[in-house]
Parts: sequence; C-alpha cells; structure tokens
Amino acid sequence: MKTYVDKTSATYQILDEYRKTILDESGIDIQTKGRTREQTDLIKVFCKHTRDNLKLGSGRIGRFLNRDHATILHACKTYDNLYLRDKDFQEKAEFYLTRFQNIDGKSREKPNMEELIKLANSASENTIGEWLKLIRSTELIRQSFVDYEIVDNE
Repeated sequence: MKTYVDKTSATYQILDEYRKTILDESGIDIQTKGRTREQTDLIKVFCKHTRDNLKLGSGRIGRFLNRDHATILHACKTYDNLYLRDKDFQEKAEFYLTRFQNIDGKSREKPNMEELIKLANSASENTIGEWLKLIRSTELIRQSFVDYEIVDNE
C-alpha cells in the first residue's frame, strides 16, 4: 500500500530542497534504491538532520525516501557512531549539515565540537568513563537533567 505524501506542504518542500542539494553535490538521488556506501552515508546524514532538527518522525521521513521506518531508525542510530569514528564521514556530514542549516536559515556554528571530538577519539575508554563521571557530577548537568536518571555502568 502506497502512502500519500502531500507534495505541496512546506515540510515536503524543505525535504525536497535537502534532496536536491545532495543530488547537485554528489549526483546521488537518495530517493532511489541502492546500497553503495556513498548513498547510505548520505541517507544517514539526511535522516539524522530531518529527525533531530525538523522533529520529523521516522515514518514520515521514510515515506519521503521511499523506505520503511526501520531503515530510518537504523540510519539515525548508526550516524552517531560513524560521526565519532570516521573522519571522512564526519567531513561529509558537516558539509551537508551546513548546507541544510543554510536552507533552514540557521547558523551551524559549534566552536567546541571539533576539539571535543578530537579529545574523545584520542582517549581510552577508561579516560572517557572518568570524564563522564566528572561531567555528571557537575551542578549544571544535575540541574539540566533532573528528569533523567544518571546510571553508572560499574
């Protein structure tokens, strides 16, 4: 059963602008079926941005991309790991996210992100665990996340 997607809606127009940006820059249409690394990386970037910044559900994103919601969930889940561990993916993601933010009319300025990622990539698991304990113990974090239970994995 094919789901109707209103091509006149503002959300559809924005998603189509993102798709056209990817198509213009890479020559890859993310709405077509395919499993090349380049295409799956671009789908991950598209899905992560639309879910987190536009607050769209995985079903709606999936209908736009002609994929099911599980594919969208997987793309968003694997995005974070790739972003932190793969320098090429990170550069590709930043390139497209900057363009998407320009379409949205927002700034992409994150002055500390690059330095924090370098630190995280160079640290051991034990060191990262110590950093997390320190961060979680600060008053600012405790006040900001009062609705969340912080669990140590020890």
